[in-house]
Amino acid sequence: MARSTTDTQHSECSRYSNLPFSASHMWQMEAPFRGEMHTRYSKDAEPHISIANCLLNMYGKCHSLEDANLAFDEILNKDVVSWTSMIGIYVKCGHSEDAFHVFEQMLQQLEHSVTCDPNDVTFITLLNACDGSVSNCNRVCSLIVK
Repeated sequence: MARSTTDTQHSECSRYSNLPFSASHMWQMEAPFRGEMHTRYSKDAEPHISIANCLLNMYGKCHSLEDANLAFDEILNKDVVSWTSMIGIYVKCGHSEDAFHVFEQMLQQLEHSVTCDPNDVTFITLLNACDGSVSNCNRVCSLIVK
């Protein structure tokens, strides 16, 4: 019997989720151990996008911008989840301008890929990056109206 895509994704997620700690405690770990997990993941020939996005989100929960950027840069075919996650990581770490920069890159990629089309979650995440800036807020609202 052939395995469905969902079964394959589940087994891939299981492979990385059998860790003896939660992501919320990962910030307490030594950076080399986090890097070892990333290296283990990166050795996969063609990792599924959902696994790449999980790794990206894990680094974001740990406030590890450097590791998140590395993981993000390694995703060849970024989807809306990848882009929105990276925007959210910058917002969470207090780098609102960088979040808008990533959004601009996302819009540039939109010319080449439908999977980069911003969605409601993307815009909500961007609104969190406004930091009281009326111009940034107006900018996001004008994009939402389009």
